[in-house]
Amino acid sequence: MKKNITSSIISFCWLSIVGVALVHKSFAVAPRPARPQVTIRVCIGVSSSLKLAIDDTFEIIDPVTNSLVKKGRNYNRTIHLESGKITDDWAFNGSKIYFRTGGKSCFSLNGNLYRGNVEFIIEGKKVVAVNHVSIEDYIKSVVPSEIHRSWRQEALKAQAVAARTFAYYHLLKNRTRAYDIAYGRQEYKGMDAEHAKTSWAVDVTFGQVLQFKNEVFPAYFHAVCGGYTEEASVVWSNSENTPRGAPCTFCKNSRYYEWNYFISEKDLLKKLNNAGFKLSYISSVEGYKRSPYYPRHRSLKVVGDTEHIIPVNKFREIVGYGNLRSSIFTIRHQEKKFFFDGKGWGHGAGLCQYGCKTMAEQGVKYQDMLRHYYPDTEIKRAY
Repeated sequence: MKKNITSSIISFCWLSIVGVALVHKSFAVAPRPARPQVTIRVCIGVSSSLKLAIDDTFEIIDPVTNSLVKKGRNYNRTIHLESGKITDDWAFNGSKIYFRTGGKSCFSLNGNLYRGNVEFIIEGKKVVAVNHVSIEDYIKSVVPSEIHRSWRQEALKAQAVAARTFAYYHLLKNRTRAYDIAYGRQEYKGMDAEHAKTSWAVDVTFGQVLQFKNEVFPAYFHAVCGGYTEEASVVWSNSENTPRGAPCTFCKNSRYYEWNYFISEKDLLKKLNNAGFKLSYISSVEGYKRSPYYPRHRSLKVVGDTEHIIPVNKFREIVGYGNLRSSIFTIRHQEKKFFFDGKGWGHGAGLCQYGCKTMAEQGVKYQDMLRHYYPDTEIKRAY
């Protein structure tokens, strides 16, 4: 009797365990499908020589013949030009060379750590390093390099979508070129810049880009607009299919909102002559053309013994972008000096970063920030 009872209890327990296992198995969550990884080619170095280190296994590939040149572990050499060809004085000597990294899938270039693989090509008398990396990993470095990781998450998300849109536009546009993103087009500092908070903002906006008139466009961004953003086509004549400017009352709290600068007639004359605008003296500098939306200069008139109409961003380049911080300013001419009193910092096109910072602090969602700074656009998944 006891034996039968014991056997029944054991059988019941076994069936219960099996039943629970079957229930858990039937309601098990399916594994999340792997997200597509889109590779982008980013120029990360242009020099006569570049120091490459790989602390793992590697393969050296000749991209011209698609053949294996060498494989090994722990590479640490200088890539340079010799007799018009790329070499490290060791394994190769050609016009292009590609390094495929090992399990860690990262490498160091001139002391900076990057994810992905790296290719070296020749441009003129320089060696160009091109990082082949997932666009999402690329953006994870761009976001904390462009804005501070302490900002609210909605601002970080807005920056992630803007930076991804800018990168994806150039990926589509530059397929026939040696790389998609030119050196310095966005701040990209490799793995050392990454942070969990900004990486999360990239992950939750995975694949999201902006479209204007059903097309991806270069989603420019800048630090402080100073009250009204500018059309990208005004800043860069080759920019097409970009949204109009937008008003902004959100960046006033930035310490970069207002600025002042002065330059002597003599120094300005020297800078203009060095830039090819020949004058013997300067009698005045005045606004010539302005934005229809806001007192933002589009071109200036410089008058002396000759007269020149200069696009405002060319004038800023001549004087120094760090001196004339934006195209919103007034001009005074006193005591043989030109005084500029301005607002904003940057080219003024697209997203105003400090505007997003304030909007996030006020509880605005990133989708609404993007719609504000890029009017008539939509957020879509590119992949």
